Amino acid sequence: MFAAMGYEKASVRHIARHAEVDPALVLYFFRSKQNLFHESVLQSLQALIPPPAVFAAGPELVAAPLLEHVLSQWETPRGRETLLAVMRSALTHEDAADELCRFFETTLLTQLRESIDMPDADLRCTLVSSHLVGLTMMRYVLRMGPLAALAATEVVRLVAPVLQHYISADLFPRRT
Repeated sequence: MFAAMGYEKASVRHIARHAEVDPALVLYFFRSKQNLFHESVLQSLQALIPPPAVFAAGPELVAAPLLEHVLSQWETPRGRETLLAVMRSALTHEDAADELCRFFETTLLTQLRESIDMPDADLRCTLVSSHLVGLTMMRYVLRMGPLAALAATEVVRLVAPVLQHYISADLFPRRT
């Protein structure tokens, strides 16, 4: 229901009717619409957490495997449906946006942050996540022109160098 309707429009009553159960039963198990959203949609985001193999080659070579992993989750019908629900809900509801931010901060970027042994690792991770959110928004949610039409391998070829720059390049080179 969240995928089809978004957070705002999906009511506990509507969800219960669709599941053919009493709304009180839904509230008994989940206590609130926010908890139901968290359990039903955001838990599905666990698939976005990169496996340790993504980081095996070190921070200098992590961008392409990281991007391949993220895109692979969007390329499956189930993954796309779940991720669309999260993105759409985050755009229209503050609680959903907070949940998505918390997910990025506490899970998705944890491994990346740990692999970057630099004082500005938090900034680098924020740059990577902002690029990933923007990329997925344009490619999968808004389906913008040529970006949406590209093969995932081409997206990786074009975007991974930018992500790699965020991860391992000198972000503040001194001008001479």
